[in-house]
Amino acid sequence: MIDTDPSVAEERREKSSDSVSRPGVKVIMSGEMSQSTKVCILAGLEEGDDAPLSEILLNALECPVCMEYMVPPIVLCESGHNICDQCRPKLPICPACRRPFLKARNIALETLAQGLRYPCRNRHLGCPEVYPMSLISKHHLICQHRPYECPLKVPGGCSWKGAAIYLYYTEYNRGAYGKSRIGWVRPLSALSVRHQQHLRCSRRERQYGVIMKHVTEEHERFVMLTHESSNVLENLTVTPGYTQVIFAHGEIFLMRSRLQKDKFHSAVQQIGAKSSTPTFLYEFRLLAEDGVRSVSFCNLVYGDSQDIQTLNNAGNCVRLDYDVIRRFMYANTLPYKLRIDRITSGDSGPLIQIY
Repeated sequence: MIDTDPSVAEERREKSSDSVSRPGVKVIMSGEMSQSTKVCILAGLEEGDDAPLSEILLNALECPVCMEYMVPPIVLCESGHNICDQCRPKLPICPACRRPFLKARNIALETLAQGLRYPCRNRHLGCPEVYPMSLISKHHLICQHRPYECPLKVPGGCSWKGAAIYLYYTEYNRGAYGKSRIGWVRPLSALSVRHQQHLRCSRRERQYGVIMKHVTEEHERFVMLTHESSNVLENLTVTPGYTQVIFAHGEIFLMRSRLQKDKFHSAVQQIGAKSSTPTFLYEFRLLAEDGVRSVSFCNLVYGDSQDIQTLNNAGNCVRLDYDVIRRFMYANTLPYKLRIDRITSGDSGPLIQIY
């Protein structure tokens, strides 16, 4: 064992400190590094220099195919070009160099991405939001500026598209409605004028509600303008599915029903939900012709970002055997009542009642 004079040891430490404290060099123990510091070191930038981070690093993260900013996993080709995980399955070779893709990820670029704040992909439509990489995907699902296809695209083949920001409206004076077999419906002659007075959106007050306008003008027979209504599903055993658009509580909902493999499924979804947490519930009720027998089913209203088939498979819907619903059918039609309400603190979860 070699003894060292304390004064000599102290002198050595000071010299060592001087050697690593020269201008332009900063030594930080890895355990003391923040994520943003690591990003700056990897990029050769000074911490706090936001302009280069947003311009240089985000440009490096731009997918050459879809032009959106990439999030992990980021895939490489043999020449080192990057492509996002969404575009990779669509292409057999790299679009830049025509070389094959590797079964490897660009870990260095993914590390840089973790310290960045991503602008919303709907920024060209007016969304100003910026989120960390870990949260940007969740925002995209509920972004109020995202483009939205016609709710009746699947059953009706409609190709119309609009912006989700124009979904929200104030409810009409119900006394002016006309009653039809699908509920309370305002005549189309009055809709175009009244919409301009009553529709509103989250960013421009009294903005014309383009989605509501399109649906009520082009698909009137599939529209209901009240939170509670009675309706009939016709030709249930031969029609592949039904979609109803419901305007209630200042929101827009979709009711989707179908009979598949001797199982009846029906679910209500909210278009353009601002949160992934359900804030509405619905009651679906079947009543027999004798007025005595009935089935009542309550469930949560989930956002339209969730696939309807996923909801059905998970049981987050009305799901009844055909043997049950045929007791409430007559002439191959199924009468039902639907009610949508806001969730209150006393509301419980899904409930089914058979009388």
